[in-house]
Amino acid sequence: MLIHFLAKKEFWAKFEKVKSLLSNKIPGGTFEEVFEVLMNEFIDRHSPEKRTQRREKRRAKKIEKQQEKRDTARSNKKKVGGVGTGNNNRSRHIPVKTRDAVFKRDDGRCAYVGRNGKRCGSTHNLQIDHIKPFARGGPNTLSNLRLLCGKHNRHEAKRILGIDVMNQYNKRE
Repeated sequence: MLIHFLAKKEFWAKFEKVKSLLSNKIPGGTFEEVFEVLMNEFIDRHSPEKRTQRREKRRAKKIEKQQEKRDTARSNKKKVGGVGTGNNNRSRHIPVKTRDAVFKRDDGRCAYVGRNGKRCGSTHNLQIDHIKPFARGGPNTLSNLRLLCGKHNRHEAKRILGIDVMNQYNKRE
């Protein structure tokens, strides 16, 4: 099916923004692919059936958390003096609130600055990067995170961790 329509500059700017945001999921996404994602998102957010599913899922999660709290309290009572294990595992998970703050601070653009002093500024294939790598103890804090395009993220990883280390992660053909 062929569809033609006129669009204002504002519409096209929004489309390009969405296309940038989807560039990791749909590299070089066509208008149809991007619009399909938008329609699915709208249906997921606004259909009564989907809202009911989300409510039920939240209710079940709340009940599960309450049960976990009860189980933890029982297990702590069984331990000598009620002292916990002190488990301080680090996590690679970056909370959505922190990710959004990085995205906002870096204006939704790659923050890499080259030797010439110019910022890359790409809006495609954006990734959250640890300035001090997570593998070397870098925290998931706003001051240690930045937005880089995939190319510059790989470049920085090779520079900091070494080519030999990063070659382990290259896609094999």
